[in-house]
Amino acid sequence: MSINKKSKIVFYVPIFIALFAAGWYLIQSRSDRPDKIAAKDSTETSSRIHVVDGIITIELSKEEQENSGITTIKLNQAKHQAQLTAYGTVVSIQDLSKDVQGYEADKVQLAKSQENLLISQKNFERTKSLYEKKLTSE
Repeated sequence: MSINKKSKIVFYVPIFIALFAAGWYLIQSRSDRPDKIAAKDSTETSSRIHVVDGIITIELSKEEQENSGITTIKLNQAKHQAQLTAYGTVVSIQDLSKDVQGYEADKVQLAKSQENLLISQKNFERTKSLYEKKLTSE
């Protein structure tokens, strides 16, 4: 390399580095950078965001609501009543009393039938023993 080329490199490289550094400084020092705007917005919006009864709410000024086309109305207070759902069959009391009377009558009939069975079994056993002993009357 000749001395002329070396002197040009020595002259232009520091100028290029100085211009690059100045440009970098200007870019970094701008106040309307997106990350600075985002930081400014996040501090501004965090003061407007609240959690009420587990629901996230955001406060908007009247001007912001109008610009966004948001309209609000006042709601009437409603009373909530707890509800329970149960599945079944409703039977009239007359049918129920008839069923109870029928059940009682069936219990009495069953008792009579059991007594008749017992009497019939005793008669069968007596007749069987007489037959086996050949003590039947003719």
